[in-house]
Amino acid sequence: MSARRWLGWAGIGAGLLWLSRPAWPRAFTLLRNAYRSVDEWANDRGAQIARAFGLRPDPLSPAGEIGPASMSADAWNRRKIGTLAGPYQSRFTAFTAAVQRVARSHGAELIIWDGQRPLARQLDLFRRGREGDGGAMVTYTMASNHILGLAADYVIRTSAGQPDWDLPRWWKTECLPLATGYGLESLFIEKGIDPPHVQVPEAERPPVAVATLRQIDADFPGLA
Repeated sequence: MSARRWLGWAGIGAGLLWLSRPAWPRAFTLLRNAYRSVDEWANDRGAQIARAFGLRPDPLSPAGEIGPASMSADAWNRRKIGTLAGPYQSRFTAFTAAVQRVARSHGAELIIWDGQRPLARQLDLFRRGREGDGGAMVTYTMASNHILGLAADYVIRTSAGQPDWDLPRWWKTECLPLATGYGLESLFIEKGIDPPHVQVPEAERPPVAVATLRQIDADFPGLA
């Protein structure tokens, strides 16, 4: 190829590259993810999200721990709600008080097992059932509302402080229908899935939160 032709093609390539410059950040993200582990991605991105949204670590992270055997259910729930996104804590506080009254009328107690959930923990849950461990999948998304403190999972607290995920019928028929009255929604009521999960409706989340969760899905490098 002559020098003149080579320069011509180089000029065309440079022009196309310049026109595609809005895609550069995305290309950089893909390239960066290709050279780091999914764990590093989760830790780095999770730290960025926590700083951007003012989220604080959950002092009672349920990962590998026994439940609130050493404190009351109400004290546990207050601390869990304290990790959720600030503008929505009052909604979860009121909803939790309402469903706790229902639970106690049935001789049970409810606790929030997962409130705000770091991206690294979401990755750990996402791996279950996908990496040959023989177990069942426990989540179907990396872009969980828990990551931004917009959701809570409720379980029955056993007498030993353990979580009982086998929620009774009254939770589905008497508790979950109350969610909308407190500005929340139930995935079980809306879609017939995930009975423990209650969240802030997408229409009421700030656009930056919706965009952040979509970006997590777009950037997730997958499991190696």
